[in-house]
Amino acid sequence: MNVNLLTKPLSSLRTLAARIVSCSPTQKAKLVLAVAFSIFLVLMVAGSLVFVVGSAGTVDDVPETATPSLETSSIDDSNHAPVLSDPPNVNKPDDEKRIVVRFEDDYVVSGEIVDDDDLPPDPEVTAGGEYLVIDNHEEHDRRVVQTMDDGEVATTDDGRPIHVSSGDDPNLVVFERDSHGSITGTESLEVNREDGTVWTENDHSLDVNGAPVEYEGYDSYDLTLEILEANDPDEGETLTVETEIENHDWGHAHDTEAVIRLLERNGELASSNETIDIDGDESITHTFDLETRATHYIANEFEIDVADGEAVESQDVNIEAAGAAVSITETTSPTIQGDELEVTAQVHRYGDVPEGAVSYPVSFYVDGSEVGTEIVGLSAGETRELTYTYETDDNDVPEVDVRVASDTDSSTDQVDVISREEYEDNIQASITDTNIDELGSSGTLEVDASFGYDGELPAGETTFPANLTVDGTFEDHRYVTLEDGTDTQETFSYDRDATDPPITDVTVETPGEDATVTFDRDTDIAFADVTDPAARHEPLDTTVVVTDNGESPGQDTLTIEIENSFAVESNGTETREIQIEPGESVSEDVTFDLTGNAPPQLELRASTSEASTATTVEVRDNEAQFDITDASLEGAEDPESGVDVVSTVRNMGGVTGTQEVSLEFDGETIHSEEVTLEPDEEATVTSEAPASEEDGVTHSYGASTDDDSAASTATTGATGDTLGLPNVPGGATVAVLVASLLGLLLAGAGVIKYRNDPAAVRARVRQLQNAAIGAIPGIGSGAVIVQNDLPRESLVRIRVRAGNDVVFLEDFQLGESERRTFNTLPDADRFEVGAGVDDITSHEETFGGETDQVGVILRPEGITIREL
Repeated sequence: MNVNLLTKPLSSLRTLAARIVSCSPTQKAKLVLAVAFSIFLVLMVAGSLVFVVGSAGTVDDVPETATPSLETSSIDDSNHAPVLSDPPNVNKPDDEKRIVVRFEDDYVVSGEIVDDDDLPPDPEVTAGGEYLVIDNHEEHDRRVVQTMDDGEVATTDDGRPIHVSSGDDPNLVVFERDSHGSITGTESLEVNREDGTVWTENDHSLDVNGAPVEYEGYDSYDLTLEILEANDPDEGETLTVETEIENHDWGHAHDTEAVIRLLERNGELASSNETIDIDGDESITHTFDLETRATHYIANEFEIDVADGEAVESQDVNIEAAGAAVSITETTSPTIQGDELEVTAQVHRYGDVPEGAVSYPVSFYVDGSEVGTEIVGLSAGETRELTYTYETDDNDVPEVDVRVASDTDSSTDQVDVISREEYEDNIQASITDTNIDELGSSGTLEVDASFGYDGELPAGETTFPANLTVDGTFEDHRYVTLEDGTDTQETFSYDRDATDPPITDVTVETPGEDATVTFDRDTDIAFADVTDPAARHEPLDTTVVVTDNGESPGQDTLTIEIENSFAVESNGTETREIQIEPGESVSEDVTFDLTGNAPPQLELRASTSEASTATTVEVRDNEAQFDITDASLEGAEDPESGVDVVSTVRNMGGVTGTQEVSLEFDGETIHSEEVTLEPDEEATVTSEAPASEEDGVTHSYGASTDDDSAASTATTGATGDTLGLPNVPGGATVAVLVASLLGLLLAGAGVIKYRNDPAAVRARVRQLQNAAIGAIPGIGSGAVIVQNDLPRESLVRIRVRAGNDVVFLEDFQLGESERRTFNTLPDADRFEVGAGVDDITSHEETFGGETDQVGVILRPEGITIREL
């Protein structure tokens, strides 16, 4: 425990006890009785602390609270006594205790409700590589899922264990409970086939000390293949093979690659790829097809390969020979949508049976549809070249399959057909340079641009239009021609006038990519000089400075306006056309004549097309207002060295004025001085006072102007009570003492509650102490506002007295420029507010009951206390 937490209340009690001697006999008796009672209460608190701290070590041993089940007959509670699990099996868990998945669904169950025939080869569910079992556990009153070796319990992400529910299938569940801990339902466990992790039905993840509960074999499959039937085709016919494929494991074999290959003794002649889907523990019948063609008569075997060698089978085949071979040699790929594609093919006759020329029909197909057929007469060994054309449309995007086929052979290819939109998107443009930094208020802007094409250019060449726009307006035009692999450069121009606004951006537009360069339009606007405060029926002058920090010169409009139009004699908005150049500033002077209706605050706004700023001007009456901001009696602590009455006067009016400032001492005017002040200007008036040179003499002093006055008292020889405890009248002693004891008791309770968190104890002590002081009767809703204008953090004391009662007393640290508010003013006809700082003489002022707020300002020259 941090003993320093109680130092301040105890110190206050010791100080009060020391002052008993100066009190009357009746007051002494009351104080002695109160102090004795407080010591008794402190001893009680100390004893409570010893008892609580001594017994704190048993808190963590609270056993798990048993919770009623939904239906006693459905929950496995055969052994509610917590016992340790059996010694772990170093191999695999017992069949009935193990946690497994099964073929028929994605649920996770215990081994006691499944047979081996229901399970994949390795069905065990693990966590961090350790097997999981359902077993008794010393920290739970029902069997729970835990690691086989270490007995670490698997839980959901919200901390719930997994139990077994007898008679149910699936039988592993997580209980749902209401706010009283009663079971309201159960959640089964399922394997996520995407990653093998185990989740509850309501999407709660499971883990063991951060290791996810998972089925590691979620994506394992074991395939076997059997050829059931195959045909013997002629060249050009389809080889058809019927197979049976079986998956012996739990994981689904989806999108699995399968291929049929046609082989001859020296290698592969042809192949056909496809994908198959086989769920876990499933067997399917699948037919493989392969289109044969010329020269395939030399094939002697075909092979079926599933999952890249996972299952492979082969069988002999016999293909009859034919005589014409077709080969596509060239295509116009890519072709733009709407253009004509061309396919060139060679047709070759092989063999010499039958003798002489033979006519072969050779057909052209696009996406399986016949486009045209030519009859070709070929002698043995002769080769002919054929060209086919096809006009594309938007249905052919993104590619078409083309095929040229004779009766005995065919050749296929794929031709890319790009949409007009894709073609245009492949056009690239970039702006490489401009002469904006050389451009004056008028002249020609030049923009250099580079153009290219991303990808293979259709037909090897293309031409497209390109436009230059300035701030969205068309200004110049070019036609750009591109060839494969070569970028093209172009220069655009724009002639501008001095009255044109600064350029924001230029864009080079193409059918595809547009290139834009944005020029910096960084403009700063500032009010360099403003009449503040201003006076009604007087001119308000301002100077606005516009600085161009951007890149583009031009003409802009500066608007200066007062939002409250009724506050101005004529137009409340002034506009100026200004010419701005990068790096230069322009100043404009504006005058507004204020009316008598001008409000206390006026918003003055200046703006251009790119920037704006605003300032608030204080408006006062067209007269001077001399306020006494401070009055003090300097030297009273050492009257033999001389005493001065010092007053600070400030003009809070709207115009310059002259008034007489008078200084009073003990009811007599000792000095008068005429002072002239501009608005918000201050002056200090000082005069020597005929104070007594003896200590303990109380003098009154003050200052006055035509508009304000201030008065106070000071006692000679007094050193100030900056940080000392003020004399507490008897009527307030008991109240303050009770408040201190109440704060102490509440702090002791806070220490007990937060004994393991010292920071929380300190915060609670301060909160409870203020609450105890606030409980003293008589404090109203008025506030004391303390502002630190000292150039440092300071230790401050604020005291509020009503009659003989101290209703508020607080010491606190106040940072530089920090402000604190205390709702402590009493409900009394008269009261005093006093303030002290560590190294500045304390000060106190008296206020009437109608005062709602009192301001305390701490300054190097002294403390000011006044009504707000």
